[in-house]
Amino acid sequence: MRSKMCQIVLSTATAVLLAGAASAQDCATAPAAIVGANAFDTTASTVNFAMPAGAGCAAAHTIYKSTFFTFTAAESGAHTFATCGGATWDTRIAVLNTCDPSAGVLGCNDDSCALQSQTSATLVAGTTYKVVIGGFGATNGGAGTLNITFNGGGGGGGGGGNCDAPTVVNEGDNPFTNTASALTIDLTGACTMQFTQQIYNTNFYQFTPTETASYRFSTCNTASFDTKIAIMNTCDPAGGVLACNDDGAGCAGFSSLIPAVDLVAGTAYKIALGGYGAGTPAGSGTLAITRNAGSNCKSATALV
Repeated sequence: MRSKMCQIVLSTATAVLLAGAASAQDCATAPAAIVGANAFDTTASTVNFAMPAGAGCAAAHTIYKSTFFTFTAAESGAHTFATCGGATWDTRIAVLNTCDPSAGVLGCNDDSCALQSQTSATLVAGTTYKVVIGGFGATNGGAGTLNITFNGGGGGGGGGGNCDAPTVVNEGDNPFTNTASALTIDLTGACTMQFTQQIYNTNFYQFTPTETASYRFSTCNTASFDTKIAIMNTCDPAGGVLACNDDGAGCAGFSSLIPAVDLVAGTAYKIALGGYGAGTPAGSGTLAITRNAGSNCKSATALV
């Protein structure tokens, strides 16, 4: 009787484990993830999840042998989702608004740390999101750990004049409201804009790319004021200004566009965003950051 009872208990436990594994392959009933470490295993997955281009991934692609989590943000701000150090195989990752990518891809990455993945997304407290993890190819899968960290408030705020505490921004659309910081930075000799070389009422933001690639920075047609923008290595322009712009080509309202600047994965860059002149009022808009197609090996445009 004891042996039979043990078999029943073991069978029940096995069924529960299998049910849990199955739910991880169903986006609608995916288990909840927390800030911290979240174990997963895609070995048995038969789900190949189609993804569009955007939010960090330059081309449409498939996440093979997918597994899913739901994640409800406890605080508003930037969150990082990573398999770095948590998997030994070639991973891909995406953060979505819903199970349907057409409803919004907030973060997406293939290779950020060797063949593993890391992406950041600005989330709203109390909102539930979907996280997709899987492989680069049909044979890539296995056990791993999804690490989720909260990076602090970002996106939707103003950077302010303190470059030592910039607002974190990510690939995608970053709504901003600049403050009248009364800080002017002078780019003379470091970068040339169309008219004058100063950025007034400068607010600072910070962007850390997940892949080494060419990136586009734009307030084009979204800003409520005459903007200027610069991408810098440090808070001091003398440390290197990688790109700058006053009035972007084809941009209305004297808004700005940097069409391409080469950045290195994992490096934190400073973004100086402010006004054309001392009398230019602070305002709001959207800082859009996108990776240019074909600017890294795996997203390279095919030749025909």
